[in-house]
Amino acid sequence: MQKNAEAMINTSTQKNAETVFIFASKFKNTIAMVNIQSKILIYESELNFLAQCILDYPETETGCDLFGFWSHSGHAIIQYIIGPGKHAKRSITSFHQDEDYLKYVGDELRTKHGLQHLGNFHSHHIFKLKKPSQHDSVTVVKAMNLYHLDRFILMIGNIVNDNSTTINAYQYTRGKEQLYDHSGFVVLPGESPIRTIFDATCSSYLYKPVSDCAIIVNLQLTTLEEQVYSKPDYPLNYWLRSKKNREILNGIIYNLNQLYASVKPIQDDRTGLVYLFFGNIEGKVIKVTFPEEFPTIAPIVASFDFDWFKYVPFATSSWPSDGCLVLNTVNYIIELVAKANELKETYYE
Repeated sequence: MQKNAEAMINTSTQKNAETVFIFASKFKNTIAMVNIQSKILIYESELNFLAQCILDYPETETGCDLFGFWSHSGHAIIQYIIGPGKHAKRSITSFHQDEDYLKYVGDELRTKHGLQHLGNFHSHHIFKLKKPSQHDSVTVVKAMNLYHLDRFILMIGNIVNDNSTTINAYQYTRGKEQLYDHSGFVVLPGESPIRTIFDATCSSYLYKPVSDCAIIVNLQLTTLEEQVYSKPDYPLNYWLRSKKNREILNGIIYNLNQLYASVKPIQDDRTGLVYLFFGNIEGKVIKVTFPEEFPTIAPIVASFDFDWFKYVPFATSSWPSDGCLVLNTVNYIIELVAKANELKETYYE
């Protein structure tokens, strides 16, 4: 097995090692994007409303609630968003909606327009956290269980450069709550017809944003027909934040693909770490995780155990600290997988 690895990447000279990186750069999109599974249809007026609400509270969290309905394809269609009520409670790190306000406006929207409560929004103002925090996810899961919801949308907003905002959306699904999807936006032009009608008749008690300039940047757009991808957000000191290291990863993927079946890179939404997922000729399902300390420490190579229904790490081997990282990583993975297969064969003999 070692000879196979050396045949794939000849490192007898520095020139050959450089060739690996040049060739791998042709596959730079392998891990440059993360597939987004869910989509949200939303009017421009509602996105602008969210951006204005975010800017109204630059130093504390604020929040809104999302109303609309679900399509047959499982996409959320947001037709109206209500802002914070007069008695909402907020701090630098939390927001609690005015429940009486939410119930009253929600009942009106349901009675007059047949809208459902799809989820909620809150801002992280100047904080850089664009994903749900652990506390956010726990709160969503509790709400889904309490109200027997199959799906729930959570949006997070941030302030960028004082006068601009970002808005990101995440869909939670019952049974897979910890694997929420980063949703893409299908933006519908103009003002929501519900806002036009509802605001005209109920304006006396609705929240009206003070900020009149709504600038939204880095909005993750998609269409109904297309798949959509987003750039992954890596942990602060993670090796893949470097473009050169992403090219190295693509080199690792390319060379493993010569030996194993369909090597797929996947990013863990919870940790931000990247792992490779593939099968080998013995029928094993292999997972290779690159920890935060990689490449100082070795990747974690594990195999799925169908008896225990979990991944079981292989015994570690000597991890080289110098030389070509592509070659070292590929050889290390091949060696551990081969040793595991040998141990299995010896055990059954």
